[in-house]
Amino acid sequence: MRVWAFMRLSSVLRVIIRGPDGQPIWREVSDLRLPKGGKTLSYRQNSLIVFFVAVGLFGYCTVQQEVNPDSKWAEIYRGLTREPLKWLGADKTEAKPAPNLSAHLKFHHLMRCVPWMFLPLTGDFHVRNEQMVLGSDMVAELIGDPAPETKDFYFQQTMLRIKDPRKSLPFYTKVLGMRLLKQMDFAAGQFSLYFMGYKNADEIPSGDNERRHFALSTLATIELTHNWGTENQPDFSYHNGNKEPRGFGHIGIVVPDVEKACERFEKMGVQFIKKPQDGTMKGLAFIQDPDGYWIEIFNPNRV
Repeated sequence: MRVWAFMRLSSVLRVIIRGPDGQPIWREVSDLRLPKGGKTLSYRQNSLIVFFVAVGLFGYCTVQQEVNPDSKWAEIYRGLTREPLKWLGADKTEAKPAPNLSAHLKFHHLMRCVPWMFLPLTGDFHVRNEQMVLGSDMVAELIGDPAPETKDFYFQQTMLRIKDPRKSLPFYTKVLGMRLLKQMDFAAGQFSLYFMGYKNADEIPSGDNERRHFALSTLATIELTHNWGTENQPDFSYHNGNKEPRGFGHIGIVVPDVEKACERFEKMGVQFIKKPQDGTMKGLAFIQDPDGYWIEIFNPNRV
């Protein structure tokens, strides 16, 4: 049965080969010999076995990459498809993918295999180590012009959940210099909101309704949200976005002098992620609030 199958397969394995005169000649590639000046091709049964076993194993690795990305077979798949030139020593870059590849990285693996399918979407750029840099032309095409219906939209607030307002409120007011624009308590939901911002005291209305409207219309405010009772839970904490899996990064505060601001922060016992002269990005710093959220301290004229 196997011999018959290979004979049938051999009967359909034909290739176009050009002879000395440049004309294409159809020939079986298993047994026959080409005219003088041509080449003899041999397609052994053992080679077919190796070929189909290799295809089968690659197909199995591909399936495992989709259904079980942490398996050894999926790791083999990524090793075969991620950096083929790396085997030849053409690329010395160390690729360090996450243990569980996201859909974003899977998409780029597909782009690497069949890039011509994605040229209308991506333009002609090289995907390297699962990273991508968008060209300015592509960015311009992606963003376009804002819709006329959004002309009155503006950015108003960023909400951060806090564990204990007795620690967070002094930090944002006494350390960072913000003012409390409005406190809103919701007994039914068992939570409070504290709207913080950089406003002069005489700008903040005294009436309750006016102050509420002021807090909800001022640009670039921080909305600190306290869910009642979290302050009494010793082991409770919020994810700050900079632990795995990472998401939210930081907020940014502009100061006149980064060095002087950080000297003051240090005297006040503020926790630093990065001081102004640390690392390769000089002149800016990162500090943490009581819940561990990162805050960038910078001066736009010095970055």
